[in-house]
Amino acid sequence: MLPSDAKGAYVDQELINLASRIWDADPHRLQVGKDLKLDWQGIVGEKDAGRDVAPKPLFSVNTQRFKNNPVVDSFIALLDNYEHRIGFSEVETLEEKAEIQRFLDAVLRTPTMRSFHTYLWNLKLASPKLSEFKKELHDIWFKPYKRVRSGDSSPFEHVFVGETKQKNVIGMHNWITFYLNEKEGIIDYYGYGRPKSEDPDFKRTLRFGMYDTFEKPHSTILFGSSVEFEFGLYTTVFLKARELFKNKQDWPPFLLNLEGKQVLVQCHGKNKNRMGSCYFK
Repeated sequence: MLPSDAKGAYVDQELINLASRIWDADPHRLQVGKDLKLDWQGIVGEKDAGRDVAPKPLFSVNTQRFKNNPVVDSFIALLDNYEHRIGFSEVETLEEKAEIQRFLDAVLRTPTMRSFHTYLWNLKLASPKLSEFKKELHDIWFKPYKRVRSGDSSPFEHVFVGETKQKNVIGMHNWITFYLNEKEGIIDYYGYGRPKSEDPDFKRTLRFGMYDTFEKPHSTILFGSSVEFEFGLYTTVFLKARELFKNKQDWPPFLLNLEGKQVLVQCHGKNKNRMGSCYFK
């Protein structure tokens, strides 16, 4: 069954098949109900600002699955490198630059990212050399740009870490980041949006508070996915959308099929050539 909001979605059967194969074969993916248990608790609506119907934590995770995983280790090392308030320019230290390089090296060693890379360079959307592709990934994800003030944001910060603007959380679409922030008391899970009948059990839209001040009314998250799967998939969808729809202001979502369930990935461009955001919807 197609997602109820799939009208106008871009359908690329080759990418659908590729993403499905990579998802099924990914050794670092955690399974909901086995490695990752989620206590959804109450449903919150669009108008339930500040209403908390989830007194208990959302997550129970088998963290043994994280052990000896250089991608997760290097990913977690990046999460405290950012000023969450937009309008404050980021200052990148030498140590933080080295952490980015370690993360990219770890991701590029995985079969998941190698598969996405092969697909991209066959389409001439990426360099065939891993060393050059690594530089391209760095520029796509980590090169800073302006949201409010010069150098106050980057695609990686927005998508994987999250930012705050006025009283709102913006971005932050990664389940590992959510789990770690909830564990540390930074995030307070309020509840989830009523799922559509076709939604898989590993995708939900959540409402949560952050730092006791900011709120995210709805953030759709894919649970259990590996960092390299999301990083590689979002890179692929962004590069394809930028090429296919470069003369359009708004890009359509891309239709995918994961475990027989249809899901959508939405990317937004920024300043013509940059990624504004990527997420499941």
